Amino acid sequence: MLVSFKSLLRISRHSHVAAGVTIPKGRNEKLRLEAGRDIPTTAEVARILAAANNPKQRALFLILAFTGLRASELRGLRGQDIDFASCELHVRQRADEYGVIGAPKSQSGVRTIPIDPSVMVPALKEWKILCPPAELLFPTTKGRPQDYKSLMSSTLEPALRAAHVVVPVKDKDGAQVKDENGQPVMEPKYTPHAFRHFFASWCINPKARGGRELPPKQLQYLLGHSNISMTFDVYGHLFPSEGNRDELTAAVRQLLA
Repeated sequence: MLVSFKSLLRISRHSHVAAGVTIPKGRNEKLRLEAGRDIPTTAEVARILAAANNPKQRALFLILAFTGLRASELRGLRGQDIDFASCELHVRQRADEYGVIGAPKSQSGVRTIPIDPSVMVPALKEWKILCPPAELLFPTTKGRPQDYKSLMSSTLEPALRAAHVVVPVKDKDGAQVKDENGQPVMEPKYTPHAFRHFFASWCINPKARGGRELPPKQLQYLLGHSNISMTFDVYGHLFPSEGNRDELTAAVRQLLA
């Protein structure tokens, strides 16, 4: 629309009216997700896990990194949603931004996610024993769902800081913010949603690189996406290419033989 409008202005000799006018990229035009910027690296995840020094931190971080739950699904997770016998986590509800419990975002959000019996199950069992008496797995002292900010600041942020997975804070002009002693002010490098990206990348990566090498349709189910196009739009570039140079060369030679 802007291009067409500028063309009309140019034809009518009023192009100066729109000189220098641009439209910023929309939310759907973000850069591709990149490891170390948007997706925690394997080394960073290992450091954060090692820095999680209490059962709640460890349980919360393991769920974020190895189940791919949305923050709202995590906040609505109940103890009864974890089946230790079958090593499965069931997503059946979520807590919205106001702490209201309801159904997942869509019918596809209702799903069952396998959990690791050697690391996750013992950590979740330990936290479930120590957890305040409430239906929710990560409740407030009054048994209500924690809001997003408190969950981040009280549980995940300390682990990221202890693991030195932080970045400098910058002002609106891009300059580094410093404290009263002249030291750079640091903030956690990742939000909870970044670990959903990590889970997706881990599921996609080849087994030779420590990944699970799952097909796209299975990843769609585990993430609770309503359609496969959403999975491909966000993570399509992470899937390995089926072709390679040798295969391309052989195909060209066969075609032209």
